Amino acid sequence: MRPEVLLSAKDFFIELPKGDSRSCGPMVTPPNSPKVAEFLSALKAWAASRADIVAVALVGSHARGQATPESDVDIVLLTMRPEDYLEDRRWLDRFGRVLRQQPEDWGRVTALRTWYQDGLEVEFGITTPDWAEAPLDEGTRQVVEAGFAPVFDRKGILRTLKS
Repeated sequence: MRPEVLLSAKDFFIELPKGDSRSCGPMVTPPNSPKVAEFLSALKAWAASRADIVAVALVGSHARGQATPESDVDIVLLTMRPEDYLEDRRWLDRFGRVLRQQPEDWGRVTALRTWYQDGLEVEFGITTPDWAEAPLDEGTRQVVEAGFAPVFDRKGILRTLKS
């Protein structure tokens, strides 16, 4: 099956009239948006090259189109082997020079908060594909409602979350 790639770097830019604060879905406008777009493009390509990665979603303020220059980039990575990414963290270097990492336990999701030399702060939430299965648990529902945009969806499992 050919992986479904949903977002590209050009999807992350939009110009709004001055003073317009409406939400723009998966598009972002803070000063670091080229950096975020490049990161998401690299993340999407990397995920497509990894057979065990089922889907990747952008969540939070960037997915809502309300990110500020201080916002981190929140990612949910659905994989058949989360332990591989939690134990061997060299994969984080694909996206820049890592200055610091901090694991965070969010129940069904374990996050690796990562600070990069270029100033980007990314929270990689790593979990199994059942995170996206109905019925959604309360934590998943809250994450999706607070801003959600599929970046990569090999099997189409994220489509149901958007409805």
